[in-house]
Amino acid sequence: MLGFTLTVNRYGDPDKYGHRPAPTPHTIDGCAAAPAGSQEQVGQTAVTLEQDTIYAPYDADVLPADEVVIPDGQSVEAGTYQIDGKPARWSSPFTGGQFGTVIRLTRAS
Repeated sequence: MLGFTLTVNRYGDPDKYGHRPAPTPHTIDGCAAAPAGSQEQVGQTAVTLEQDTIYAPYDADVLPADEVVIPDGQSVEAGTYQIDGKPARWSSPFTGGQFGTVIRLTRAS
């Protein structure tokens, strides 16, 4: 299989004190990463938001509340990212072919 293995961290519901439980990780094979740029937000403290994209198989088990971990050696910086919005599943209305899932990512640095 080509591409890299993406780790997805899924968190359960917070307890009554608002504490998040430890994540339950799973992996998705056959992913590719593409840089999408960054933007700076300047206020009392300057923040740079990295915005990158993951291309995954159509049936990738990923939800908007998940975090993903990109390994070293990819076209984007390795590390943990938040998913930005709902992952988009791309299929053809003409053939029914299922081509993949587009996952937008954001990370503050």
